Amino acid sequence: MFCVLAGCSEHVREDDPEAYSAISFSAPQFFLAPGSSMQWRSDLVYLFGDARKKPENVEPVLQEEIQRYFEARTNVFPADTGVATYGLVAVVVLGDGLTAREVLKRFKLTPSFPTSRRYEKGTIVVAIYDAADETVLWRGAIQSNVDLDLPPEQRRQLIRSTIGKLLNKIPTRQPV
Repeated sequence: MFCVLAGCSEHVREDDPEAYSAISFSAPQFFLAPGSSMQWRSDLVYLFGDARKKPENVEPVLQEEIQRYFEARTNVFPADTGVATYGLVAVVVLGDGLTAREVLKRFKLTPSFPTSRRYEKGTIVVAIYDAADETVLWRGAIQSNVDLDLPPEQRRQLIRSTIGKLLNKIPTRQPV
């Protein structure tokens, strides 16, 4: 099996709010066609590696912005989740680095490409999987600086921009 690797960088400068590092993998023939139906596997998950709680008021914003991104591209989230073609998971890594395999194991999903990458603190991981067989078709991760002390609307704009940079890496045309 082959995989596609898109844009990668190693370090995010903490003094630059626009800096980010993103990576994505895609199954060879996967593309997300307009109008595709999607379902959330669960609410957005925070992984710490310790007993900390999730940050207040962050989960709804991140999950809302991810769904808003897909809906703006005509993807639908039907009320009857049993009819969706694709599943969607999202994880925020706030503890010590976790591997992609550890993240996918949390959702009992089958990786369909190498999973050796470690995700560091501050990474958002999104995966799209086949709802029928639960095989991951696309996975992306982005690490960025989101200051939780920013005013809510400014923070939402930064989150929207960050999510867009990651999700823009999803193939939307059939490979030739």
